[in-house]
Amino acid sequence: MLTAGAVRDTEAAREFYAALFGWEVDPVPESGGRYWVIKGPDGSNGGMMPLPAQGIPPFWQPYFAVESLEGAQARMHELGGRVLTEPMKVPGGAFVAASTLRAPLSRCWRATSTPNRYRRSARESS
Repeated sequence: MLTAGAVRDTEAAREFYAALFGWEVDPVPESGGRYWVIKGPDGSNGGMMPLPAQGIPPFWQPYFAVESLEGAQARMHELGGRVLTEPMKVPGGAFVAASTLRAPLSRCWRATSTPNRYRRSARESS
């Protein structure tokens, strides 16, 4: 599972969570300055971005790892869930957003690779 946060002040949040959990929080070059990868001792465990719109409170959103987005979408429909987005490709994978009447918004994530830049540096994990 990955977790992505949307925050008001990305620099303040980066400093806070780095101090609290010992995370590295690095910009993803392909994002144009809109997304930061969070790295712990075992590699990437999430990301952070600015709030998508004014008036939305900061939030953290889980991304559940799946083998197949298409399979997860089909199973969600079978179980009464609703897929809210088409698969969205992002650096390192793709995701879909889904919802049900019984559960909050969630996302399913399918990684395409685990590039070295998403691993915490050796000097930081010792």
